Amino acid sequence: MMYLLGYKKALKVIESCENELHLKAAKKYCNNFFRVNAKKEPMNRYGKDIFNIDPFYASAYERLLKKIHLKRQSF
Repeated sequence: MMYLLGYKKALKVIESCENELHLKAAKKYCNNFFRVNAKKEPMNRYGKDIFNIDPFYASAYERLLKKIHLKRQSF
């Protein structure tokens, strides 16, 4: 249920964008959706953070990023 609310809210945020600045904020919102649903693993040997995310949430995140891309092209 929480997933659905967060996903729908992210879609509304993207749809309400009117310029590039709004899209930048929408991308941050979508990244927060990712962080909430992912588990941060210890840094790898290269000092990079690694996130483990369920494929269900990963797919939803990718759909959100595609929506942002499409919205950007509509400007």
